[in-house]
Amino acid sequence: MKLIKTVIFSIIASTALLSINAQANSNDLCAKLPGFWTGETHLKNPTECTQFNGCSHLVMLNAESLQDDKYRVKINFTDGVNVKEQQIDVACQDGNITIPVPTKHTLSTSCDSSNHCFIVYDDARFSAELIKK
Repeated sequence: MKLIKTVIFSIIASTALLSINAQANSNDLCAKLPGFWTGETHLKNPTECTQFNGCSHLVMLNAESLQDDKYRVKINFTDGVNVKEQQIDVACQDGNITIPVPTKHTLSTSCDSSNHCFIVYDDARFSAELIKK
């Protein structure tokens, strides 16, 4: 259960801690945040993989605008057996999304010319890759 909570919080962080120097244009992360994101999480320790029915699991995020710079992020993921849901409220201003994260991690983001956005999160325990079309 502790691993599941860590995975949930880290996935939230991967969405919520994005920092892109954006302006009010097509690359404005705050404008692109609402909507449906899909991806996978990858556990790095093989002994944990057995416990959770595999090392890779699907994850889906749905971010919706609440008001001004506030957003609600709902996360649906599988722990290898059950589908779970968690939600968290975040803020986004000037293309920067912030939320406190308890783990040391790296995060990279990009958007391509077809307006697809990507998030890659990595910490000592697992990584997550997300895309929004």
